[in-house]
Amino acid sequence: MSSFNFNEMSSAIVELNAPFGVDSHTSIVTPLPRLPPELMDYIIDHLHKSSKELKVLGLVCRAWLISTRYHLFRTIRVLGSCKHRGQHNTPRSLNTLSKLLRTPSSTIRNCIRALTVTSKRIGSTVAEQSRVRISSLLTLLELLPNLETLKFRDVYIMDHIAMTPPHSNVCPRLHRIELHLVGASTCLPLLALIRCFRSVKSIHIHQVQVQAVSSSLLPFFSEDERIPVQEISFMDSRFGGHVHQLIEGLFPLLDRSAVEIVEIRDLNSLGNNDIRLINGFLPGIKTIKGMVPDRDEIYDDTGVRLEISPWTNLQSIIIATRSLYREELRFLKRLPSPCPLSQLAIHFHLCPNKKDYLHRTLAAKLIWAEVGQQVYHLPSLTSVHIAILWGFPWKGECEITSEEVNALQEYLQLPARCRLTIQESYDDADET
Repeated sequence: MSSFNFNEMSSAIVELNAPFGVDSHTSIVTPLPRLPPELMDYIIDHLHKSSKELKVLGLVCRAWLISTRYHLFRTIRVLGSCKHRGQHNTPRSLNTLSKLLRTPSSTIRNCIRALTVTSKRIGSTVAEQSRVRISSLLTLLELLPNLETLKFRDVYIMDHIAMTPPHSNVCPRLHRIELHLVGASTCLPLLALIRCFRSVKSIHIHQVQVQAVSSSLLPFFSEDERIPVQEISFMDSRFGGHVHQLIEGLFPLLDRSAVEIVEIRDLNSLGNNDIRLINGFLPGIKTIKGMVPDRDEIYDDTGVRLEISPWTNLQSIIIATRSLYREELRFLKRLPSPCPLSQLAIHFHLCPNKKDYLHRTLAAKLIWAEVGQQVYHLPSLTSVHIAILWGFPWKGECEITSEEVNALQEYLQLPARCRLTIQESYDDADET
């Protein structure tokens, strides 16, 4: 392969100074045509883990990071107005971007993989949120055949379902929708938006402010319009309230047999009312995953056993935690006894203060003791996976051997047929 000098490469800075919202503060860096963008993408992917090599090549800048591939137009962020100009106002940035993509010479539309629609001010109130009309948004999305991820943040979704024109399948490659701090007068605009994407596999919901949908309006959605979503994520600080309202409107539109994974931010806040609600719509769930935050909060239903027995297909629970203490793993203690669960995965991220390092053996013993106390009442377990990310390097330490794993399995008093796997990794970000 012939060599070339990266330092001789120049770049063009392109700024979209469109009025009212296309982010004019972000520089979009594009390499000269002497190298195809796909080749540059491959080179950066190959070298991105070596900061020294990137510095030598002069490629260390924000525009070259994988998460900000503006030079390839992989990610587009559209900013809306913070001022409320009436219910029929739509950020002109959407129209500006649509006009740009409709130009005959535009090849950007095929490059865009992720689109984010957000307000200029993060955390804005409902009155300050950008008004986004579904009809205007769909006009733009029809120009993006390769879009994979669609994100909304601090926006207000408008249009009644009857006002929305029929669309067979917009963005056939779209597989993920994220709703962060999104507002709507009712669930109808959100449901009308989601039903336009027949290939969506994952829906991420975080503090969506809506009202419940009347059952009399559900006939608008026929059986053949059910969405084959496989994973739903509810990342509110506490499960309940408006989340219940959205569930009552959203779940009837889903293919009940397709949903296999439900993610909940705080598993310790999950109550039996929440379980009954989810189970009523999605009895085929196979995996529940979520976090148990490292904070000392006591919920009213902490001591109540969870009623997950109707979930006959439930196979695994995945838990992420930063704590070693029993209170953070009490979600396991609340499972019914006996529990039909067959697979359990616990991900520990341990970051003790540098001034007070815990010896790895001591920390491990705490982990094994807490896990053992929580899983002793799960006789159906066939697999327990424990992943530990140490927030500090342990140079010279040996990895856990198979003999130690067998000893730990006996120590935990796991069922004889249960297989224990342990994975250790080290975060060397602070290592000099």
